[in-house]
Amino acid sequence: MEVEWFIALSDAGFSEFPALSEPARGVLRKLVLEFSQADAQAIKDIERTTNHDVKAVEYWLKGHFEGHPELKTAGEFVHFACTSEDINNTSHGLMLQAARTEVLLPSLQAIIDRLTSPDNVVVASMSSVGFGLSPASGHAIRDLVIDGACSFNNIDLLKLSRFDGLEKDWREKRGWMPIA
Repeated sequence: MEVEWFIALSDAGFSEFPALSEPARGVLRKLVLEFSQADAQAIKDIERTTNHDVKAVEYWLKGHFEGHPELKTAGEFVHFACTSEDINNTSHGLMLQAARTEVLLPSLQAIIDRLTSPDNVVVASMSSVGFGLSPASGHAIRDLVIDGACSFNNIDLLKLSRFDGLEKDWREKRGWMPIA
């Protein structure tokens, strides 16, 4: 995230931080592509001093700018105008997306492909509104995964698109006024 943020920031049009050259971008992206256990350990070692994970990544990244004058000149723009939450939240979202796409879905598909009959498939789920809905939620999820549609109820009614035509003043029209 820090590398791509740094590159995007260079493309933002700031006179103080001109767009990075293709070779400089290559150096940065190579750090990501060749990231190793040793690099992770180096960041953990820096973190022992900083007590801050994202700051440790920033320092590690800047440490690789030696020998690259263009990157060294722009170094103070690493992590500029973003928070650690920006970096962490985006990183976590991308990791979850990758885990879903690259691990979870292929694993589930491999299981589904081995089924001789999906009749006895059970999906366990939890519901925030009570344990009583968990079996129905699990059944609905099972149907969606195996058959592509829920077999016992029309859950299309739960799509967010049901709010598309909602007027801006719906609260007033229905008497949902805030208590003063």
